[in-house]
Amino acid sequence: AFHDHTLFKWISNAMAVIDYARRLDFVTDLYLSGHSQAGLLVMLLAAMERERIRGEIRALLREAPWLRPGEIAKYIPASTPQTVASVRADLVQQIAARVHLEEWASDEARMLVMLYLCLPPAQLSDDTVRRTLWRLRGDLAQPEKFRPVKRYDIIPLGRAERANSTNKRRGRDVSAHRRGRARPTS
Repeated sequence: AFHDHTLFKWISNAMAVIDYARRLDFVTDLYLSGHSQAGLLVMLLAAMERERIRGEIRALLREAPWLRPGEIAKYIPASTPQTVASVRADLVQQIAARVHLEEWASDEARMLVMLYLCLPPAQLSDDTVRRTLWRLRGDLAQPEKFRPVKRYDIIPLGRAERANSTNKRRGRDVSAHRRGRARPTS
């Protein structure tokens, strides 16, 4: 009887038909259309399909966060570069909200950097993780007693910068002397 029809039954029946059609060898594309109640059904199915694809991409990126859109399309043909970028950005935000700047050696921080830079684990170094976490510092989780961190507390200075900063602290501004300015006398 018609009064037994519910939207849930319509959706489940239509999904069963779509799954069956997808398994057929000769089917490459599926197009759905409808009017009135069937139009509502088609819109709901389109949204559900988009979320299914996003879920597959999300699962694949959690397993291999360095994959690029072209590589993901080999596993999920319905994926688009825009969808991959959107899912990747969502995952980066979710993971960044849990990672602290000082936790650069954690697995979650390494996952975040691989996801953000599309780097495979073999190309990932501690320096790359530190620098990328510094770049993402505004999006990272912050402890309750947050103290802004200076860049060189995270990224070590090179030899030339260290010598110059030591001279400046001791009152000897070597760079000012080189520019023709007089040295400060004390």
